[in-house]
Amino acid sequence: MAQAQLNWGFMKKSPKGSPELDEARLRQQAIGARLRQIFNDVVNEPVPDDFLEILRRAEPNGSVSPAAVGNSTAEGDEA
Repeated sequence: MAQAQLNWGFMKKSPKGSPELDEARLRQQAIGARLRQIFNDVVNEPVPDDFLEILRRAEPNGSVSPAAVGNSTAEGDEA
């Protein structure tokens, strides 16, 4: 289906600067900001020890480099 054929409520044709368009933009900005915040929270979480153990077992030499797991800390350590 072509993009022009879709009839989405937030894609209504509105005059530039109309209240509906301004409201839709504000909603999209709020959603985008919240999604970025959630993503950053997940990325900055430490890697669970159980998962690190799985990675250690999968590595041929039994060690996991910090670059391979990103921003991880052992339980109880301060980041």
